[in-house]
Amino acid sequence: TVTVMMWTRDVDEVLRKTGNAGLREYGKKCADDLDEVVKLVRGDLPKLTRKTLAPLIVMDVHARDVIIKMAEDGICQPTDFDWLAQLRYYPSEDGIRVRMVSTE
Repeated sequence: TVTVMMWTRDVDEVLRKTGNAGLREYGKKCADDLDEVVKLVRGDLPKLTRKTLAPLIVMDVHARDVIIKMAEDGICQPTDFDWLAQLRYYPSEDGIRVRMVSTE
């Protein structure tokens, strides 16, 4: 959950500050970060560490693909429908708030 909360925060910030150009750069960063985790998993790791990283890789692949698609589609604001249609996680005073389109 922390990973997707950070991803949500980062994408919101990138869209607010730098729009589509920033989204493209963030997509490259996501791809680079993913490559580093994959290199780590290919190395010599304890079994538990490997099992922990595998689901994170799946989530990171999805996040990278979403960012690349939104960048290609010209998404440039945090109010654009394609971003609002994503399942987004925000911290709140009473825990975590999950949003998608206009539902909570």
